[in-house]
Amino acid sequence: MQTIISQLSKTFKIARLNVEQIINLLSDGNTVPFIARYRKQETGDLDDQTLRKFETEWQRLLKLKERKKEILRLIAERGKLTPELEAKIIEASNLATVEDLYRPYKIKRQTRASKAIEQGLQPLADYMLSANATEQGLLERAQAFLTKADIPELKSVESVIQGGLDILAEDLSDKPDVRRGLRKLLLKEGLIQTKQKTDSDSIYRMYYDYQEKIETMEAHRWLAIQRGEREGFLRVSFICPDAQIVSLLSRWYIPENSQLYPRLFAMCEDSWSRLLFPSLRNDLFKMKSGIAEDESIEMFAKNLRNLLLQPPIKDCNILGWDPGYTHGCKLALIDKRGEVVEINTIYPFESKQDSLYAEQQLLAMLSEHHVDLVAIGNGTASRESELWIAEFVERNKLKLQWLIVSEAGASV
Repeated sequence: MQTIISQLSKTFKIARLNVEQIINLLSDGNTVPFIARYRKQETGDLDDQTLRKFETEWQRLLKLKERKKEILRLIAERGKLTPELEAKIIEASNLATVEDLYRPYKIKRQTRASKAIEQGLQPLADYMLSANATEQGLLERAQAFLTKADIPELKSVESVIQGGLDILAEDLSDKPDVRRGLRKLLLKEGLIQTKQKTDSDSIYRMYYDYQEKIETMEAHRWLAIQRGEREGFLRVSFICPDAQIVSLLSRWYIPENSQLYPRLFAMCEDSWSRLLFPSLRNDLFKMKSGIAEDESIEMFAKNLRNLLLQPPIKDCNILGWDPGYTHGCKLALIDKRGEVVEINTIYPFESKQDSLYAEQQLLAMLSEHHVDLVAIGNGTASRESELWIAEFVERNKLKLQWLIVSEAGASV
């Protein structure tokens, strides 16, 4: 806990005592608005937005600590925990790094590599990575293994060699440094490409032929693309510099001047396409979605705050106009105190007769109650409503003002 307190103190630039007091307040079930309003002395006068960020980071660090503890236990139970590995896990600052460090020791479902290891092909895989490995030496070792092992699945020298390559492909894909480096590269260079999946039109039409770097894609576009894919309108692809990545993998992994370079290069291609790419793609998409959701929530909160803090129009009787076609335009009149005076529904767009009747209804409402302003919602039929009211005011020579207002938050 002391490490978490130190990290929070450094991140939010507040005293350790304030960190401890905020954690105690949150642990006791106090809400952020209550703490921000009534516990300013304990928090160092942090506002509610900073306190929410504090709470989120505190929860992240707690989950990270618990995951580290669990992973250390699991690796220790397998007898694989070394002081160096333990130090790396303890020092890791995020969950992705912790999971990368744990990945080589994780008990997995049976894979091509695990099956090859069970068959006894690990020594052959080790030989292929040795500096003095030769093609002739590899063939001789594979033939000797094939003759001695008598394993039905291994029917040829090449199938034995492929088993060794499968072991190396998984070993390469599990290396924490490799995954970390490729994750950074994909974030910087990866492109999101979207195509139309069906012939039908939809609200996602702007993404029917679209591409953008994943790093620069804004939250609202990312979330829209994800929804479009879930709803079956979009086909989403992740485009990467495959040749560049395989070249990097070969330089990282293949011994210099190896006589087995062609085989090992093909193994790097397999490791990338079959193991690394699908896994890292999922990691990046999950990370991007988390960031996009957080940014969207923050933006929504900011916009909602600005909307709610707009000053009211004082000392006016206001007629609220919710535009619509099939279900009509819903009207609600409030007085200067905000009390609802009258409600009604009119149908100005159905027919000429309906429009005339709607005009009579509205005139009756205006003659009975003084109205200073008409507030028209900006939803469906908003423009038609504004045009109708403008003609109505001109035709009846009324001194009536109107404006268009946001319907955000008005519908449920």
